[in-house]
Amino acid sequence: MPPALALVLLCILGTKGSPYIPTAAEPPGRPPNETSSQSQLPEFVTSPEAREVTSRTNQPAHLHCQVANLGDRSVSWLRARDLHILTTGLFTFTTDKRFVAFNTGTTWTLKLLAPRVNDSGAYLCQVSTEPRISQSFTLTVKESRAYIASNRELFVKAGSSISLSCTLTHNISQLYWLHNGSVIHYTAWSQEDQPVGLGRVVATTAGRTSSLLVSRAGLTDSGQYTCQPTDAEADHVMVHVLTGEHPAAMQHGSASPARSAVLLTSALLMTTAVCVR
Repeated sequence: MPPALALVLLCILGTKGSPYIPTAAEPPGRPPNETSSQSQLPEFVTSPEAREVTSRTNQPAHLHCQVANLGDRSVSWLRARDLHILTTGLFTFTTDKRFVAFNTGTTWTLKLLAPRVNDSGAYLCQVSTEPRISQSFTLTVKESRAYIASNRELFVKAGSSISLSCTLTHNISQLYWLHNGSVIHYTAWSQEDQPVGLGRVVATTAGRTSSLLVSRAGLTDSGQYTCQPTDAEADHVMVHVLTGEHPAAMQHGSASPARSAVLLTSALLMTTAVCVR
């Protein structure tokens, strides 16, 4: 190569804009001290599965938003349907104090205490970049409660048995049966399904159903019976224990509450008439 041409090439390669050529001791890639401003921008790293959350009523719901390279930006949680700001950073900006935010490392969590079915919907995790960036989360709140399979009022002949069956909407660990506010039986699903109880009060469990049996019912067994699961809404019925022969009012029919009230009134009037005679 002519000396003049070699000099020209040396000048070109020695300019500031010359490409970086790694030495044998350096791996190919970005030149030393060169950083990408793009890689320092915040980005969401939450998995798609973590953005679909299902919870139950009366049990706290958690939405976990993971943000990398946050820097000095802030994270806010918004309700998508009305774009109402719920929290910014660790501060709550809504009068609904069921919403609480907390942070662990790159994870910003929105906690919803005692969620209701109408809290279901989309929520946005938003970062204060310019322009702002957001990631959507879907919360589905399902009802969590107990159902007693009977009329709201039951009429039982004195000396017979009171039989109640309570079914849960989902698996739980514990359930209480109450009579007029006092616990008369406790069920733990960690135990084997077998009759448990003391004296006249016995309960059995099968799947998500607890069945209560009160034998030889007396007048003091009248009152409100409640099926109270842990972390779920309770259900209750009123039981009336009657003396005398009033088979139409006993616990074997499917009378409506209104008809049941008529039957009870009739039974009481008949009892009064007998006493007067």
